[in-house]
Amino acid sequence: MARFLSAEWLEQVAAAARDDPGVQAAASGVSLTVQQVVTDGPDGDVAWHVRLGDGSVEIGPGRAPDAEVVITQSHETATEVGPDG
Repeated sequence: MARFLSAEWLEQVAAAARDDPGVQAAASGVSLTVQQVVTDGPDGDVAWHVRLGDGSVEIGPGRAPDAEVVITQSHETATEVGPDG
């Protein structure tokens, strides 16, 4: 897997969510956008979002102005709770 929070990592996460029927099923009937902002990382601050919309899941870079939930955490915390933590 690519380096955590890199553009390649985000593409891999998006593809995995898009191709996983369990994720799609869990998103059924849900409408929600979650924004994550990771501060103080090796590449500066990184923002990405997850948009759930009635069975579809979109994961993309950048900030989502319509996010209902915003999670902001330091790079240190994100790596502790992330995939390699």
